[in-house]
Amino acid sequence: MTRLGTGVLMATGVAAVWLGIEVVGITLLFATWNTPTAGFTDSAWSALTGVFAAAVFAGVGFLLAAKRSGNAIGWIFLVTAVNLALGLALPRYALYAVVTHPGSKSGGVVVAALSYSGWVILITSVWLLVLFFPHGRLPSRRWRPVVALGASAPWHRGSARRPSRVRCHIRSPPSTTRWGSMHCGGSITSCSPAGR
Repeated sequence: MTRLGTGVLMATGVAAVWLGIEVVGITLLFATWNTPTAGFTDSAWSALTGVFAAAVFAGVGFLLAAKRSGNAIGWIFLVTAVNLALGLALPRYALYAVVTHPGSKSGGVVVAALSYSGWVILITSVWLLVLFFPHGRLPSRRWRPVVALGASAPWHRGSARRPSRVRCHIRSPPSTTRWGSMHCGGSITSCSPAGR
């Protein structure tokens, strides 16, 4: 039996994390299939195409990272696949917890706020792919400040800085239980970070 290298083991671990998040996301996708999203997240069919895109990124990233662990492009592809899986699972969890079955799961609004920050990792991944393509390394050491600047720039936007508040507009008024907690009785019409 041959000994697996560290790169193969690490790539397998990241791919397993992607697969686990993707399975949770697909399960939540089917649990919220008929729930109207109304701008809060993608439609069910659009989210399903994102699953296939994530699978392509994960497959290509795994092959590159396992074969050539020193090549940054494979790792960037794997991180992008994990981000796409989170981009499916987080909004679908929030939709399930806030709209489909209100009160059944905790943290739906917080997860909804966090799901708005996923674009930051995608922009950073695209930036890094442009810089590291085609050989998986920078042209010279002088490019390191460009990588740092480009990778940190999206993080200075508002939704990545304060992911703690989300404003949701419900079509029908929410009902209040005898203990005073709110239950969203209707379908969500829109959801956005507070202040936008």
